[in-house]
Amino acid sequence: MKIETINELLIDVIGKAAKITTRNPNQPVLENILFEITDESTLRITSYNLDIFYKQDIFIKTISEGKNKKICINPNLLLSYLNLFNKNENVIIEILENSIKIKVKNQESNIQIVSSNTYPDIKNFNLSQSENSLIINSDILIDGIQSVSFAAAISSIKPELSCVLMSYEGDVFSFVATDGFRLVEKRKIINKDNIKNIDDFKQILIPAKTLNDLMKVIYPNISISIFLEKGLFCVKTTESLLCVRTVSGLYPNYKAIIPNKFITEIEMSTEDILNALKASNIFSDDFNYVKIDIGDKEIDFYSKNNKIGESFSKQEIFKKGESLSQNYNHKYLSDFLNKIKSDKISIEISGKTTPTVIKPLEDNSYVYMVMPMNK
Repeated sequence: MKIETINELLIDVIGKAAKITTRNPNQPVLENILFEITDESTLRITSYNLDIFYKQDIFIKTISEGKNKKICINPNLLLSYLNLFNKNENVIIEILENSIKIKVKNQESNIQIVSSNTYPDIKNFNLSQSENSLIINSDILIDGIQSVSFAAAISSIKPELSCVLMSYEGDVFSFVATDGFRLVEKRKIINKDNIKNIDDFKQILIPAKTLNDLMKVIYPNISISIFLEKGLFCVKTTESLLCVRTVSGLYPNYKAIIPNKFITEIEMSTEDILNALKASNIFSDDFNYVKIDIGDKEIDFYSKNNKIGESFSKQEIFKKGESLSQNYNHKYLSDFLNKIKSDKISIEISGKTTPTVIKPLEDNSYVYMVMPMNK
């Protein structure tokens, strides 16, 4: 089988597929991607790591027919070679018995291939776009996941806490993550007119690690179709399909624990608090402890490490309510504040041992809740 296509198309799709491949001692073939010529004008590239399935079609021109239309190949080796050439060059690929011959301009090389016979059965991923799909801009999904995934639990003792919750209700698509000590919610307003059964989207649980890997292969600012089928969360475009397995379980009723009454409310510069926390990072102890003293017009940050020294920082604030002292894990504060694009934040404290709520000033769509430390 001999085909021709454009180098730019190959580099783009193979580069994304390579990010899904994995080393698996039980299935070493998963280090490779699957090349399949489905018809005279289509080359399908597939990558699968048992958690994420990705396939995308590339336009080709068939030069000559052949028996071998389906092979596996190491994507990193292939990328290294293709990146030697201009992206606008035409690439001729001939599939032989044990290798593929690649010709670009006056350069010709043979690369060893692997039999596709041992590649996992992927028939379950032969899905078409569901009638009950949500059509959105991919930036909504990307921003939502990136805004919250950092707060999911690393441990899988409670599988639901290692997941990102995605739910859709009343024109609001919510993304939520928690590890039991902190919780973050990002809300996006979207149109529900094209959804026939909204119940499908009321609770979608997917491991945060899987979603972070998924983000590596989703194109920004394009129209995508989201649907659920056979226990899979699927993202479909005109030319590609991405699927990940959902997790069954009941997510905590997080809305019931977000406080709505506060004893202290402050507003301050995002840059000021981040600078103070950077110093705390240098001088904090093994527990990432930072003490915060809230006065009438200033907030003091204090951290100490007996082996290194201590740090004091004073910043201006606008305050309503009581003056008080609180202890926090400075990393928990920085993780969220580094995601904020607003120049100012609000911090709302409900009590000495109850959650603190932080959000960008005048933006209720992005809310972070963190527990103070007992020290």
